[in-house]
Amino acid sequence: MMSGFGKDTGQTMSETVRSAAEESLPHILIAEDDILCRLSLAVPLSSEYTVLQAENGYEATILFGQYRACIAAVITDIRMPLMNGYEFIGWLRAQGSEIPVIVVSSMPDDDIRESLTGMPDVLRYPKPCDSRGIRAVLRQMIGKQA
Repeated sequence: MMSGFGKDTGQTMSETVRSAAEESLPHILIAEDDILCRLSLAVPLSSEYTVLQAENGYEATILFGQYRACIAAVITDIRMPLMNGYEFIGWLRAQGSEIPVIVVSSMPDDDIRESLTGMPDVLRYPKPCDSRGIRAVLRQMIGKQA
């Protein structure tokens, strides 16, 4: 099930989806199956961004399809059910999207680096995630797009 939490973490996905289109904040799509990790990113980021959340890459493809025009960056885990992070990033690129991607993972750097070869626009960020660090990276990545 897709989860969506805007500024109020009590919102359902559909409520967030409706309000997300109305907001002028940049949109960030987070694909992360661990609810605690997802919320540890989404809640602090929601003061500066409209945050769309998915429990896996497949759900992220649906949200990306609906909000492609307003999503400024993607944060994704690697190990997720249904569609993992590598598959999701591959899907994004197959759609012609050059959107900035941050991979958050506890996997060893060498494993991730090898799998992300040929994807210079994908940044690796280790877990546990520091929301201040992610926020700084997002600002830099989104600023480069402008």
